[in-house]
Amino acid sequence: MSIPIDTMRSLLWETLRSPHYATRPTGTTQYESTDAFSAVPKRMKDIAKARGFPQTVINDFYKEQRLSREDDHTLRVLLSELAVAGIIVFGRSLGQDPTLPAFQITEHGKKCLKEGGITPYDPQGYLDYLKTQASKAADDTVLRYIGESLECLRSTCFMACVVMLGGATEQVFLLLAQALHDAMNDPTRQKSFEKKVLNEWGLKKRFDGFRGEMARIRTACLLPKDLEEDLDLKLDGIFSLLRQSRNDAGHPSGRTVTARDAHGNLLLFPTYCKRAHDLILFFESQGA
Repeated sequence: MSIPIDTMRSLLWETLRSPHYATRPTGTTQYESTDAFSAVPKRMKDIAKARGFPQTVINDFYKEQRLSREDDHTLRVLLSELAVAGIIVFGRSLGQDPTLPAFQITEHGKKCLKEGGITPYDPQGYLDYLKTQASKAADDTVLRYIGESLECLRSTCFMACVVMLGGATEQVFLLLAQALHDAMNDPTRQKSFEKKVLNEWGLKKRFDGFRGEMARIRTACLLPKDLEEDLDLKLDGIFSLLRQSRNDAGHPSGRTVTARDAHGNLLLFPTYCKRAHDLILFFESQGA
């Protein structure tokens, strides 16, 4: 049975993050064998064990010192994917080992690998986080847009990446606004909110109306401390940044979207999504 590509992608990323590779002074990773790819799969198998993967999956990693033909192919596909994304470059030098089994982690790759927590280059882990930690703000629409955005990042389609991320950002806001509307116990206020936010066409006007209602809630000290803390940054600030990035990329503004822009925006999104999730839970349980 072949290892699912999403599983292998996640384990490969954790393998590259491990001290065995991060501390090599030359930044060069050399497989033990040209045809077996033995060093990386062995480390991936160790990580799979540590993460509690089923034994049936672990057994598929390393049979008789080599991957199966199908899994060997998948690993090479994933290494090529990382090369396209600028995380690694094949070979040690043009004169010596110019291609696989040797590869080097690029400067961009080193920066990405140093980051803790979830990463856009591990799409399965990224989506799993949203599903488990921010499910109230990550419905099927959000997950579809984010899935496309992550795919665009790996394909170096950075403008498309931030446009898709902007779609997910807007949907999270709409879910949050709907939850606030449904939690209101004053029919007059609820009707006004419906007109200013839910039925308004312009996203900025919608968000301004939402922010006005949130200001009332915050002035009345209705939010607990953990939701109030850094709210301007984790909700308003990130929303505004991601919306503006989407607008710049979605219209012929002439602005260039770099890998750093797209990657950085995707790193911010889970924080925004999680705070929206926590607010939705609060509104559902406490009202407004």
